[in-house]
Amino acid sequence: MNLKGKLDAMKVERNKLKWIVDGMENAERAIWKFCLKK
Repeated sequence: MNLKGKLDAMKVERNKLKWIVDGMENAERAIWKFCLKK
């Protein structure tokens, strides 16, 4: 695999991680809001 392909693959992986982390944070926030409403 050439260097550019490797860098692109790494970028994709990083974006995936970012999506997962953002999703977790949003879920956490939603859970907190839900708990505080009780």
